[in-house]
Amino acid sequence: MEFGAFLKRKRLEMNISAREMCRLIDVSNGYMSQVENGKIETPRRELLLKIMDVLHIEPSELEPFGFQFRENEDIQSEHTKIQRSRVQGLIEKELAICSEAELEAILTLIREFPELYKMLSNKEQYTRAKEMIGEFKTFMEFMEFKRKQSS
Repeated sequence: MEFGAFLKRKRLEMNISAREMCRLIDVSNGYMSQVENGKIETPRRELLLKIMDVLHIEPSELEPFGFQFRENEDIQSEHTKIQRSRVQGLIEKELAICSEAELEAILTLIREFPELYKMLSNKEQYTRAKEMIGEFKTFMEFMEFKRKQSS
């Protein structure tokens, strides 16, 4: 089996559409099609790491295709950098629409609940952390409303 066919099989096993895969790894549909169809044999290292992350591919699974990695530590470190970058982008988008009071509330929340901060840094737990912040934001809005009513 060729590398591109292997990637396509892994993608389909995970029920990820070609379009969604391209969005997740930030490449064009045409580029991904060329990789899966063997027209591009070796994607650049950063892209390969993103693909491995999305498709949950272990380094040992890539050895038959001639890919060699120094140590798992190197890969985990690079995976972590990619995940942090992705999470930071998501957080920055959310924070851009927050008011000063909401930002202060989020800072308080993170200071008071360090486990929430850890959740924000974890790709799998990011959605739940975001929901918790939304709930906290709603609570803060309610408290602000109550405060204004009593004034």
